[in-house]
Amino acid sequence: MTDRHNRCLWRGGERLDVTPKAFEVLDFLRRNPDRLVSQDEILDAVWPDTFVQPEIVKTYVRTLRRLLEDDVQKPRFIETRPRCGYRFVGVLPERSECPVPTDRPFLVGRDSELVVLRRSYEAACRGERSCVIVTGEGGIGKSALSSAFAQGLDGPARIAAAYGSPGAGEELGLARDLMADLARTFDAEPLHASLSRHGTAWLGRVPFGMVDAPPVISAPSVSAGQLAREACAVLEDLSQVKPLVLFLEDLQWVDEASLDFLSSMLRRRYPAQIFILATFRRIRFEGRCAVRERLDDLLIHELARELPLPPLNIPDIEALLRRHAPDKNGTTDMPEADPRASHDRLTEIQTDGGGNPLILQGLAQALPVPTSRRLTGEVGPAPRLPEMLRASLDLQLRDSGPFLRGALEAGSIAGERFCAWAVAVILDTEQAAIEDLFAELAGARQFLVHESWYALPDGVSTPIYAFKYRAQRRFLLESQAPSRRAQRYRKFGEAIVNLWAGDVRDVAGDVSVCFKEAGDWKEAIGYARLAATAALQRSAPSEAEHFLKKALGFASKLPTGEQAAIQLPLRRDLETLTLSSDASRIRLAEPAHRLGSCAGSKGRPRRSPEMVSV
Repeated sequence: MTDRHNRCLWRGGERLDVTPKAFEVLDFLRRNPDRLVSQDEILDAVWPDTFVQPEIVKTYVRTLRRLLEDDVQKPRFIETRPRCGYRFVGVLPERSECPVPTDRPFLVGRDSELVVLRRSYEAACRGERSCVIVTGEGGIGKSALSSAFAQGLDGPARIAAAYGSPGAGEELGLARDLMADLARTFDAEPLHASLSRHGTAWLGRVPFGMVDAPPVISAPSVSAGQLAREACAVLEDLSQVKPLVLFLEDLQWVDEASLDFLSSMLRRRYPAQIFILATFRRIRFEGRCAVRERLDDLLIHELARELPLPPLNIPDIEALLRRHAPDKNGTTDMPEADPRASHDRLTEIQTDGGGNPLILQGLAQALPVPTSRRLTGEVGPAPRLPEMLRASLDLQLRDSGPFLRGALEAGSIAGERFCAWAVAVILDTEQAAIEDLFAELAGARQFLVHESWYALPDGVSTPIYAFKYRAQRRFLLESQAPSRRAQRYRKFGEAIVNLWAGDVRDVAGDVSVCFKEAGDWKEAIGYARLAATAALQRSAPSEAEHFLKKALGFASKLPTGEQAAIQLPLRRDLETLTLSSDASRIRLAEPAHRLGSCAGSKGRPRRSPEMVSV
């Protein structure tokens, strides 16, 4: 359901924030129902007299589909006609038909952050312009915090919002969005008067929404610097009457002229009741290093304050899960907390989704039973990640570039804990490049955490990393094409064998898993049996039994005519292991499938490295 006044969508009583350009794309399609609209028509309607890359239309359509939960194969709202354009086939009622929410958004674990925002806003109301930049990974709750703060405002404050968008390429986009938003919320007459006094270059560029607004004149050509200076003067003038709250979303995508505009706003010394609340995702974006450097300069000179959002803690996670996990009737109102709720179970959920609210909500929606039962320690098979969560993770990775995504995908092959060496051999690239990339990610607390170092058999040291959340690794594994995933597993298994040549027994279990995932069942069986032999030499019969059962399971994947020859000795080994009282004296039968010489050679025992565990 659309809300043209507030430029947003509604689902029931839940407000769905939409970037201004995305809303304009949707509004244009909606005002042309059942008509095939070309990409050029959309560009002319939404970006008049502005050059942008045509591919941006596809980006916004994908964003709208996620918000509308629309299926590209069976569209309910936006139909794509390849090489032709788009057609709006659904019905979205206007805001007047939408229910008005009476309560504030559900937000947990951010009380101290809301206090910081409130105090900064109060300082702005005293004429001390202030800026807070909320930082954190995707899904940590930056936008939710901003929305909760906005809905908690009382008094006469005016609000305007601007959004950075990947690939938009619109010079001075922040200032343009802010002025357009003010034109929709301010009375036309005082805004036009302020523009006449301080922002004549903006006359003809501001889309007044009032019926009795002053006539639009043609806008002369002026520099971005002049537009920025006049926008600052207009905002300061408007803030003399009422406090002005400016929301700047996704600064990581803004253009350099917009950064100049923001810097100029904060460096001016005139008293102004202006509070700027910005969000920024500190992650590696190709070609976006200058944005981080410019924002860091504002922080260093104390022109802005950074407010990093930490992960939610265990009590907050429990509250969030009870709010969002569906019960057996499909509702989200959970019963009172079970006094016997398992802290271990909550810790496990925290490991899966960390304290990231978006990931936790996605996992909660996928829980097969009510949270009140899950929290008692009842554990079922891991469900497939919900599509909304998958789409969000995919967008974050797509924003980061193909090299970073490929490196993380290779890390997911190597395990929940893995080393830079493993990723380098899987991708056939330099280890130093992987180490630099992962050090940057871990330093920014994005995707990875650095755990320790490990000395490889050849004497080279390599850092060990772990995924912040298990859900991230699950997504990265699921998103790879099966053939590519199998190829990478085989390459990793062969690299382990080559590196540990002369004594591969203690990593044979890891190698077995690699070949199993690669679909090479004979190699998987051979290395599983080798792992069982190594376990018996360590007097670990239960571990040996585990590997033999694994090998027996792998054998069932072989062609029917080959199964019996391999399964018979494996069953005999298991029977012998069960009956024997002295594991160290057991000798397993000679395998029907022989491994390479390096796998079976003897040598001094070597500790199995945790970082190759898959």
